Amino acid sequence: MELNANLNLYRYFVVVYNARNFTRASEILSIGVPAVFRGIKELEKQVNAKLFVSLPRGVVPTKEADDLYKMVSPALNTLFKAEELINSFDETSEGTIRIACTTNFASDYLAKKIVVFNKQYPKIKFDILHKSSDDAIELLKKCDIDFIVTNIPFENNESFNILNIETLTRVFFASKDFAEKHKITPLIDKTHFEKLPFISLRKHGKKYFGNMNSVSTVESMDTLVQLVSHGLGIGECLEKYFDKCQDNSLIKFAVNGVELKDFYLVIAYDKTIISKAAKTFISSMRQ
Repeated sequence: MELNANLNLYRYFVVVYNARNFTRASEILSIGVPAVFRGIKELEKQVNAKLFVSLPRGVVPTKEADDLYKMVSPALNTLFKAEELINSFDETSEGTIRIACTTNFASDYLAKKIVVFNKQYPKIKFDILHKSSDDAIELLKKCDIDFIVTNIPFENNESFNILNIETLTRVFFASKDFAEKHKITPLIDKTHFEKLPFISLRKHGKKYFGNMNSVSTVESMDTLVQLVSHGLGIGECLEKYFDKCQDNSLIKFAVNGVELKDFYLVIAYDKTIISKAAKTFISSMRQ
């Protein structure tokens, strides 16, 4: 479905405004950079105002662009949705989906989904980045990626859409030798628990286990598991991660009076800027 020329110019404008980059906008629109650039110049002539200022790594909107965006964006978003219902995404489609993962478990989950998706859409490529939560959010804000897969809650920007795709149960665990030495059974009381040396992820420790006898804080789950395996203390992790790492040298246990809240594996993406390929992949992940 081809919109008339004027509407296409406004479509180019909305995408460039959100992407802040002509190259990224061209990828989302599936047209060449020169065409996007010419479209913006033509729109500037029609509205008699400069809309973007060029920078070394992108563009910034002018005040006139801010005002125009507020007026046209709601209407264009409605048109985009109508257009998507008519233009189907099929097995011949091409493109690259850029994703940031913040945990190994998210990467493992994603790999399985990509294998299934690739069978139906073999021409779609993937660019997978492993980033911290903060770095991933910055990439999403800059439109350098299509979405984030993470199980670490983060402050949601109002333009982000958050989809829960799986519930992740957490467990306490210890090495068998450590458990035997410290009399850790499948269920221990809270007083006993709080006296045990505890190893935590830096981003979890103070928030979730402030009263614990913390002996170490680490950045990665892999390091945490290694330290617990060598008997330096107890720890907590996702149950699926525990099952994946299990070599019969570890045990999991519960604590009477201490509830481990579930985490959620989520997808975060910008509602206003996301490619059709990425939307289709997200839909397939939720099936």
